[in-house]
Amino acid sequence: ISHCPSREELIKNVNDLRMELARKDAKINDLQDYIGKLLSRIMEKNPDMLEIKQSRGFSLDIKHISYHLSFFFRSLFKL
Repeated sequence: ISHCPSREELIKNVNDLRMELARKDAKINDLQDYIGKLLSRIMEKNPDMLEIKQSRGFSLDIKHISYHLSFFFRSLFKL
């Protein structure tokens, strides 16, 4: 026989899920802040580190890299 959760159990489950979602949202915000600060420090101290050189001598500058990284992180975090 299948157990049907009571109204109280369902409310508790919903509240637990809300708490878990809030923790995950906070973690995502922390990671976004960390990545932003890390990229800023790299761009400030050693921007050449972010330069991508292709085999034909083509390279992307920091502006292009920043754009692509911000697009990547927005899609990763679904912002």
